[in-house]
Amino acid sequence: MSVVHQDRVTGLNFLPAVVTRRPDDTTHFLSSDAMRHLLAQAAEKFDYVLIDAPPVGPAVDVRALAHMVDGFVMVAEWGVTTMDAVRRVAGSEFIHPKLLGTVLTKANLKAYRTFSA
Repeated sequence: MSVVHQDRVTGLNFLPAVVTRRPDDTTHFLSSDAMRHLLAQAAEKFDYVLIDAPPVGPAVDVRALAHMVDGFVMVAEWGVTTMDAVRRVAGSEFIHPKLLGTVLTKANLKAYRTFSA
C-alpha cells in the first residue's frame, strides 16, 4: 500500500482522503467492491483499521460501510449531540450489534460535576 503515510511521531499509518470535488454519490463508493478490497488488504497488513466516517444521523455513508466493519465507536459532542440522538443511533439495527462504545468530546468538566443522569 504505497499510498499509506506513516506519522513520524506516533508511528500510526494513515490513508489520507484527498477530495478535489465532492462526489455525487459517496454511498456508491463506500459500498463498492473496490472499498471491500481496500479494507481486506488493510486488514491483512494492520492489526486495526479505523475509518473516520461522517455522522450517522444526516448521512447514509455509515450504513453503506456497516456490513464491512467489525465494530463502531460512537463519538458524541458535549452540549451538541442530544441524548435522543445517542439513543437513536445506538439503538439502530445496523449499529447496535456492533457498538463497541462511545467517546464524549469537548466535555465541560465543571458542568459535569453537577450532572445527574
